[in-house]
Amino acid sequence: IKHAILSRPTFFQHFDGIVVDWTYLNERSVEAVKKEAGWINRQKLEIIVDFTSGLNLFPDLRLVNNDSIAYNKSIRSIKKVMEKMEILGSEHMILSPHRFVENNFTREQYISSFSSSLGEIGNLAETKGINVHLRLSIHKSLSLPIVQKMINNYEGGNVYVAPSLPYLSTGSGLDEFIKNDISLKTSMIFLSATKKDAFGQLISENAALAKLTDSAELEKILDNYS
Repeated sequence: IKHAILSRPTFFQHFDGIVVDWTYLNERSVEAVKKEAGWINRQKLEIIVDFTSGLNLFPDLRLVNNDSIAYNKSIRSIKKVMEKMEILGSEHMILSPHRFVENNFTREQYISSFSSSLGEIGNLAETKGINVHLRLSIHKSLSLPIVQKMINNYEGGNVYVAPSLPYLSTGSGLDEFIKNDISLKTSMIFLSATKKDAFGQLISENAALAKLTDSAELEKILDNYS
């Protein structure tokens, strides 16, 4: 982290934090993280850890207990990364739903198990001073009402909703989001554009914001959250 930032001399003129993939901490020993923490803390650099890339059900991480061995392994990995986050003074982690289970696990079981996992992670995160941000996107997501119910059922105050602009731009998503913002406990909004193939099918919702062709939804967000 230190090397990456020092190679960008004007970094602190524009930013006060970075987002790192969960694998960065997962692959490092506690001793290595402690060594990095000194410089990071002296710079007051905010570190946000993003688990999105690993939440794929298989082969990396899952948040539904349809396979106890794989599930417990995932939870252990997440907890180990959180321990290293505490060493770095990182106060924010990003989670996301993953795809539904194809066989022998209903949608209702998925929602119930995911909600339970979110509560367990949220409780541990709270003891470490970490906020949990649930990233909502088009391809692997839950509806706003379902997420709202999950968070309302969680007794802690450190779990938040963090939708993407493409997610909010589908159907009446943005209007529903703005209407329910207080009860939904918004934290972050991921601003990006979509990318489609020659047949108009969505292939990415993480294109550069400069590629946005219709700015109406972005203007709504800026009007409400700037």
